[in-house]
Amino acid sequence: MSGTIAVVGATGLLARPLVRVLLDAGYHVRALTRDAQRARRLLPPETDVFGVDYENDDAFSGAIRGADAVYLNLNSGRREHDPDPTVPLTRRLVALAPGAGVRRLAVISALEADVEDAPWWNVRRKQEAERLVLDSPTTATVYRPGWFMESLNDFRLARCVMMYFPAGGLTRKWLAGEDYGRVVASTIASSAFENQIVRVVGPEPLGFAAAVRRFAAAIPGRQLIVPTPDAAVALGARLSPRARYLLDLLALTHRTPEPERSSPPPAPECTTSIEAYARTILESARR
Repeated sequence: MSGTIAVVGATGLLARPLVRVLLDAGYHVRALTRDAQRARRLLPPETDVFGVDYENDDAFSGAIRGADAVYLNLNSGRREHDPDPTVPLTRRLVALAPGAGVRRLAVISALEADVEDAPWWNVRRKQEAERLVLDSPTTATVYRPGWFMESLNDFRLARCVMMYFPAGGLTRKWLAGEDYGRVVASTIASSAFENQIVRVVGPEPLGFAAAVRRFAAAIPGRQLIVPTPDAAVALGARLSPRARYLLDLLALTHRTPEPERSSPPPAPECTTSIEAYARTILESARR
């Protein structure tokens, strides 16, 4: 493959494996970020890093000019009233893209955006960002991934202690960031995925306990696995924005069915197991 992909928010947890996959697929990658020094530390040396003030239209437009696609990777705050760039930055990108000669807009959303009457502020903002790019004059692709294996690291309380949530028996098809990156790399320039919503899931459904145990077993050293009852999460939600965020996410995830595989075809199938994902973490740590 060839062409230029500009990645907005390229140093994010889920953007970093995407950048590596895009480079491996033969794309030229522009990493757009507020912190260029950090980006150069975290991303492969062949990445073209742009330090960008997104509030400056000339600078933003210059950084995306001539890109075959711009991929938008943004993190929202943990509380509803925290500053959140998702909608305003998407709106600015939609306005600037035609004049900058951008051919495709792409945005990461979430499977939970499938819930039309979503009560949660976070998903409503993702849905608004989706509408902005799909209604724009520039061709667009929206990606709705499921739960990422990368989030399993958040279940580590300490080096040898991991927690999990029973989550009412909820199962998810855990998705490796590199698998997700391969889906994006194979679809972001394809005419078959113009103005499409692409749903991306991992290879097998696992409950939270099973996923954490398998992840822990694949990491050297004995891991203590500690269940955290839903009631404890609910209590913590009164005190912690992070716990409140997690509780709201779990509630909406219960209402969100997963597809059998990534869709629509011919989106590639995701095959990375939790054990294989854990090995990539260990290999990265050795470098």
